[in-house]
Amino acid sequence: MSHELRTPLNSIIGLTELISDDTTTFPKTKDRLKIVLRNGKKLLALINNILEFSKIESGKFEIIKSDFIISEFMNDVFQAMEPLVTEKDLQLSIVFENNRDLLIHSDRHKLEQIILNLISNAIKFTEIGGIKINVNDTLNNTLRIDVIDT
Repeated sequence: MSHELRTPLNSIIGLTELISDDTTTFPKTKDRLKIVLRNGKKLLALINNILEFSKIESGKFEIIKSDFIISEFMNDVFQAMEPLVTEKDLQLSIVFENNRDLLIHSDRHKLEQIILNLISNAIKFTEIGGIKINVNDTLNNTLRIDVIDT
C-alpha cells in the first residue's frame, strides 16, 4: 500500500518542483505551483502518518535513535512551518529557555512528526497572533518542548 500511495504523489511533487524551477515559467504560475507543492507535501505527510499508525496497530512500529543537535532540529522545524505561518500572517518563534544547545539521542523523524503536527494544529486554529515554541532541558535530563498558540 505504501508504494501505491507514495509513488504517484512523489511524482506529482517532483514534476511540480521541476516546472516551478523552470526559468520560462510565468511568475503567477510559479505562485500557483507553490500552493500545489505545499499541499502535495501536506498530503504526503498525512499518508505517512496513516501508514505509521497502521504500523503501530500491527506491532511493527520501529524507533530508530540517532544523535542530533536540538537547535539544528528546531531550525529545520522552523523552516518547514514558516511558509504556513506567513500565509496566515502569524508569528512563529522558538525560545531556548536555558540558552544552551543540546545533543539529543532520540528518533529524530518521530519527534519531528510530533512537533510538526502540534504546530500545524496551532496554525490551523490560530487566527491572530502566533505560535511560540519553548525548548527547555530540565534538571533530570528531560527535554521539554511546549507549543503555545494565542
